[in-house]
Amino acid sequence: FAQSFPEHPESPVVLTRAAQDLYTGGDQTQATLSARALLARTPPVDSAKQRIAWTIIGQVSFNRGDFAQAEDAFTHALAVAAANDPERPDITERLAAAVYKQGEARRAAGDQAGAADDFLRVARVAPGSKVIATAQYDAAAALINAEQWPRAIDVLEAYRRDYPKGEYTADVGRKLAVAYVAAGRAGPAAEEFERIGANAHEDPAVVHEALTRAADLYQQSGNT
Repeated sequence: FAQSFPEHPESPVVLTRAAQDLYTGGDQTQATLSARALLARTPPVDSAKQRIAWTIIGQVSFNRGDFAQAEDAFTHALAVAAANDPERPDITERLAAAVYKQGEARRAAGDQAGAADDFLRVARVAPGSKVIATAQYDAAAALINAEQWPRAIDVLEAYRRDYPKGEYTADVGRKLAVAYVAAGRAGPAAEEFERIGANAHEDPAVVHEALTRAADLYQQSGNT
């Protein structure tokens, strides 16, 4: 119908519905073709229909593992979504997931620094996403693996500031201690080890080791 009667006032509505039904029915290839046909119409369809089309393209790309293309599509979908569009939070989470997956792929390929860059991009491209805290923590871990100590410290300190009761707060202190030592910052490292030693829930052997390390590091920094 949309191809035969492109000038019909219902043609964009029919094509939008076709793309949605094709995706729901599992025909992702035809759903994508219909969505792109919708975006290619002249004059352009309204923003709501563009948002639907871009979301379908993004989700098909995500399902197929093309996370960079999924990011591009979800970015377009978010750009055309109205400020009060109830779908904005969902699109934001899909966009965050597409970027996060790129970070995971780089990490699996051994590109720790590149993985960190992608993990840190989550907060920039999808502000408000629920995965930002996890992405920030994973970025710090990747930077530690890459031995980029100053960057790792910056990210870990930001995590502690932004998520004082976050899921990874306890482990952040340990990672900070290691990063400070590697960066040659004995004083801050000593403070982190002392904080670990003050944790009432910590294993006694860990407490003993942490306090010993703290004392040694305070001595190194000249803090009698």
